[in-house]
Amino acid sequence: MLKRILKTSFFSVGSRGFLTLTNLIIMYSVSHGLGEEKLGIYSISAFFYYLFAFLTSFELTTYFGKEVAHQRDKHDILKNLFGELLTTFILGIGITVAALIGFMLFYRQLATDILLISAAAGILLGLQKNLSGFLLGKQKMQFEFI
Repeated sequence: MLKRILKTSFFSVGSRGFLTLTNLIIMYSVSHGLGEEKLGIYSISAFFYYLFAFLTSFELTTYFGKEVAHQRDKHDILKNLFGELLTTFILGIGITVAALIGFMLFYRQLATDILLISAAAGILLGLQKNLSGFLLGKQKMQFEFI
């Protein structure tokens, strides 16, 4: 059992380290290629993209996946969970739109097109996150140990 825990930990740390290294290389390449002004535009749009994705999904992907997996065969409960997902998404869109209007009113130096594109992309990512959690819970997985 200790061997399995060590092996799992090694692969987990290795994958996180590889992901971090990859992100550092990508960010270095992007910043080097864009220059100061374009990097600032990219950073601002990325900030709003992730902010709007968070506001739309509330990071409930794991919750929906876990709950659907536990209640997989109970259709009434699944309908309620899907209703929760839609309610969360609609509420998130309302908060996102309010935040977008606030940013457009108070930070006039930000480009409107960049804000709108970031908001639209963030909303789509938020929906995708929660739907993927929901669908992942519906998936029946089988594990094999060698």
